[in-house]
Amino acid sequence: MEKLVRDLLAGRPATDGRSAVNPDNHAAVPDQVRYWNHWHRKSRADLDPEHTKFREGFLSLLSRGSDSMILELGCGQGQDARVFGAAGFQVDACDVAENAIRSATQALPKSMEGHVRFHVWDIAGPLPVADRQYSAVYSYLSLHYFDEVSTRRIFDEVYRVLRPAGLLGFVVRSVNDRLYGKGGQLGPDTYCLDGHVRHFFSRSYVRGLLTGWTVLSAVEFKGTYVGAQGVDTFLAVIARHPHDHMTGHD
Repeated sequence: MEKLVRDLLAGRPATDGRSAVNPDNHAAVPDQVRYWNHWHRKSRADLDPEHTKFREGFLSLLSRGSDSMILELGCGQGQDARVFGAAGFQVDACDVAENAIRSATQALPKSMEGHVRFHVWDIAGPLPVADRQYSAVYSYLSLHYFDEVSTRRIFDEVYRVLRPAGLLGFVVRSVNDRLYGKGGQLGPDTYCLDGHVRHFFSRSYVRGLLTGWTVLSAVEFKGTYVGAQGVDTFLAVIARHPHDHMTGHD
């Protein structure tokens, strides 16, 4: 994967010719909680090399202190949360799938109990945590499953719970991914294929979500995700939370 920390690459125009929606052709949205509970019941979430590189690159940017806390959104079976815990961080890791959290909890070493905590939380709703609680927020392939309104609400919550100057790191599917446009269209850049909802991100869309933030890196890369039937295209983003006086946030 390309160097994580670099200047924001030039994005395509927001129109892109990709966002037109036929309101008469929207697909029905299957129950995604049920989908992910089924997936985690039958699958073991092994990590691919690009996933590990991104996590280690993000981790290398974090400062360790007695109050250093990481929030992981969409933690799956807890592999990344355990690595963050082993590195000395306090971790709250959440997923909407109870089966994922059950597996994550069972795999947690006793030495990490108390400072790595797993929660069944739906990140599409308000997070049950205080403002400015975390020094970093991390998510790998978990923020691209929501409609436009829910996606913006999630990023507003990330802004709320992250401390000023804290780091956000996430990876999502790119609009240049091989699965873009496959399945029924649910909304702009959002499709449902075989019961699985995917919202594809462009750099310009990311810039809009992170208005006022300092985007340290927005890099597109290709990789073979574990269990996938082909080469996928992802967008890896690292951004720094702004101080309040720099934005229109309260």
